[in-house]
Amino acid sequence: MSSSPLDWSHIEPVDPFALEGAGWLSAGEAKTQLLEACEGDKELAQQIWGDKGSAEMHEDSLATLIKQAVEVLDSKRQHQNETDDEVVAEEVEMF
Repeated sequence: MSSSPLDWSHIEPVDPFALEGAGWLSAGEAKTQLLEACEGDKELAQQIWGDKGSAEMHEDSLATLIKQAVEVLDSKRQHQNETDDEVVAEEVEMF
């Protein structure tokens, strides 16, 4: 009985350690990215981070926090623009 050798050339090698920890960030990395998303506003970043402590965080969870930060900043900008428009309107009325 003759056996033909198996052709393994079509199978890509996989690094078993490459997948370990994929998508996970240290608390320090996550906090840094959140602070950047908060445009350096430490108070906002701390408020959004809450009591998550110093455990690792998955990228998906961080994305949710960053989305919250962007929404808060957008809301602040919108409020500031409305306030600026009111001030301009009052100044125009004065003349």
